[in-house]
Amino acid sequence: MSKSLKERLKRTIFSKGMLISILIGVLMLSWQTVMREISYYSKYGENIKLGIFIDEIYNAHTHSGYDFFAPIFAVLPAAIIFCDDYNSGYIKNILTRTNKKRYIKEIFLCSSIAGGLAIFIPTTINVVVNYILGEKNFAHNQGFTSILDDTIFANIQYIGGGVLVAIMILILSFLFGAIWSNIGLLISAIKPNRYLTLSVPFAIFFAIHIVCYKIGSILFLSPMNLIVPLENFIPSIIFPFVYQISIFIMVYIAFYYFAKRRIKDV
Repeated sequence: MSKSLKERLKRTIFSKGMLISILIGVLMLSWQTVMREISYYSKYGENIKLGIFIDEIYNAHTHSGYDFFAPIFAVLPAAIIFCDDYNSGYIKNILTRTNKKRYIKEIFLCSSIAGGLAIFIPTTINVVVNYILGEKNFAHNQGFTSILDDTIFANIQYIGGGVLVAIMILILSFLFGAIWSNIGLLISAIKPNRYLTLSVPFAIFFAIHIVCYKIGSILFLSPMNLIVPLENFIPSIIFPFVYQISIFIMVYIAFYYFAKRRIKDV
């Protein structure tokens, strides 16, 4: 890892945008559980017992609206790095020390890591807390009805008491953050404007979801279902991974093309 990439990662990971993304994310994913705990304790004088922890994770994401606003949190830490370099003229100094191809690859990687962590960290905190406080999803305790029973994860839901499913959700959350951060980066290469960089990804996300929702038969393509894909219309267990990786690759190709054109004469 080059020194310049390390410095960029340090600035974006320990940035105000990352802090905002994590704090709001944790708040959105946990407030319902906290309020439920407070209400139950005040009424009965004891702590509430949570259900199967994967169910609690699903409820936290769907009922809080976190997944709807996640693209906004993903772009905050690093999506504007190209825009800022270009508009400030600092990119000229950078390109005297490195070649253009390397610069493009490094900022894309930086955006991927920072954006991924912006979604991964709050999701991880939610997963860990619910794993500690909730019930594990073992076959012998199926007096409970698991939300996984009618999903693509039904056949693997008992592995590690649900840990395998939780790990898959965490991987998907990182991919989601990386993709939407990089979509912001792509916008900045097309039009180097901070406001467009931060706002257009959410507009794209919302538009895709609305189209998929209206058509219905293609709802499985909605990005809304890519962090916690526990809906019964998801085609297969590998689909969310293949879908997100495909988007990631396409965004990289598009960013490389537009960024190379943008800095051609720098």
